[in-house]
Amino acid sequence: MTTYFPISLSLDAAQEKELLQLHESLGKLLEKAQPIAHPPHEAIKQQLSSILHAQPAWAACMADPYTQRVLALQHPDSRILNLPWELALAGQERLYLSKNTLAPGPNYVPDNPLPLKILVMVSCPEDSSVSSRLSFEEEELAILRACGNLFETGQVQIDFTEDGSLANLRQKLKDNHYHILHFSGHGVFH
Repeated sequence: MTTYFPISLSLDAAQEKELLQLHESLGKLLEKAQPIAHPPHEAIKQQLSSILHAQPAWAACMADPYTQRVLALQHPDSRILNLPWELALAGQERLYLSKNTLAPGPNYVPDNPLPLKILVMVSCPEDSSVSSRLSFEEEELAILRACGNLFETGQVQIDFTEDGSLANLRQKLKDNHYHILHFSGHGVFH
């Protein structure tokens, strides 16, 4: 059984600024392929830990360490959510993170319910200097085979663009809401 603990992160402007600066300095070290020294790594870990431990839901979350728990972090600023909150959970078993900029509603219904809708587009410019022709027939057959059982049970819907043109793609996207766009193509750049 999984228990969700929603945590709406409340940080003041000074905390947000400090965390973002620490994260930026850590990122610069990583980009330069330099070893992560004690100060930036530990500093951001300590800040994130203290923020999580101060949240009202933290005590309830830690009350039963034997169940699978998900901390559902919520904050309107995705930069805050993209901080390495995992550092604050180091060593905690069966504790996972979920991050969202919006609070989920009580009875969430997705805008695009099942079946899973896949749009497949295979395209190669007619005036292309690419010598090999894409075999769109083989590509489409491979996709149908891979999704065979799901397709037969109605769990997936697969549509194909007629001609691989941008205009046809726009029309398909206007006519239906897809979960996945699978594109395979050749192109040229002038």
